[in-house]
Amino acid sequence: MATVDATKRGVSAWHGALSRYPSTLATIGSFCERSWLACDCLLCAAASAEALCTHCLADLPLAGPGEHLQDGTSAQSLWRYETPADAVVIAFKYGGAGALATLWARQMAPLAHSHDVVIAMPMHLSRLRQRGENPVERLATALQRTQRPTLRRVTATRTRQTAQQQGLDRQSRLANVSGAFRIDASLQGQRVLLVDDVLTTGASLMALAEAARSAGASAVAAVTLARALT
Repeated sequence: MATVDATKRGVSAWHGALSRYPSTLATIGSFCERSWLACDCLLCAAASAEALCTHCLADLPLAGPGEHLQDGTSAQSLWRYETPADAVVIAFKYGGAGALATLWARQMAPLAHSHDVVIAMPMHLSRLRQRGENPVERLATALQRTQRPTLRRVTATRTRQTAQQQGLDRQSRLANVSGAFRIDASLQGQRVLLVDDVLTTGASLMALAEAARSAGASAVAAVTLARALT
């Protein structure tokens, strides 16, 4: 699809430019959210009341049944990380998260009914300052709003700066994030849902799940926007 390719190139250009001028990220993302995502479909540019029109939303490749990560955490993704879902995920991460967060939260809502707490995959403070915001935090907040008052938001902390997972093999990914998260709130007896954007090896989600169990969680599951094919 030519429109999808153009979208991916455009988002890639934004990411490159904003990595050189990180302080402008939140401002430009907010502008995109107000003036583009809220008015036109991200993929086909048709007039739409949502970030995606109903046709393009239906065309996203479903991820299929959930799975269990190596530590037993159950994980469910909405879509496979392939065209055109990959362009949508990239736009969510780098192009203004608000309109997309609300839409994705509604898609995730049926998976949140049986949980007490939702926790977003955190960024380290230094990376958060560089990026301007953590889109996954906005997604978790939007998801909590679809379920309140039955679903509680709890914040996790990334205690150390970790290397980018992209490009690392499975064992290196596991070592990179081992012990990197802390949850100060008590989760005693709580059923916890972790939220992230893309599931690849599951290393980050397993490390965060370990922190949730250490805080007392009785059950931990995870939901992501997309599942990368490995």
